[in-house]
Amino acid sequence: MRLFVGIPVPAEIANDLSSAADKLPVGFRRSSPEDMHITLEFLGEVSEQQLPCVATELGSISCRPFEVIIAGTGMFPGVVFADLKPSPELNALATLVMARMTRCGFPAENRPYRPHITLARTRQRSPLWAYPEISPHRFVAAHFVLYRSHSGITGARYERLKTFRMTLP
Repeated sequence: MRLFVGIPVPAEIANDLSSAADKLPVGFRRSSPEDMHITLEFLGEVSEQQLPCVATELGSISCRPFEVIIAGTGMFPGVVFADLKPSPELNALATLVMARMTRCGFPAENRPYRPHITLARTRQRSPLWAYPEISPHRFVAAHFVLYRSHSGITGARYERLKTFRMTLP
């Protein structure tokens, strides 16, 4: 099963982001609001045998809830995203998740962590001249989720397997 760890975006904000993505030109596959999240780590294919280690290690993470600020839009090749204001707390949580997952046999990520919320995907590789306008949003990240990704004809769908609450350490 394909798994990743992420922070879900609250429904009201996800709906606003989805409305902004609706203004993208033809050829962009929009993310559904219920699937919008901030990835902390993509694990890839995970065996049933690895699952208990993943759940135990994620469950042992202790961190305080923190504020996430959505501050604009941008584009990677093939992906339009909502950009986030740099956050030491978010970066620390992602680093902690990655470190705990190495205990379960997952390799450490080589690329720098770039948190974002995917709004849409496209096969087009050329940059957009104008990104969708989004209003600034903020929310408190109070939990993170172990997700399972299901591939389909219309794109991926995400299933929440387990939620981990952030509490005061």
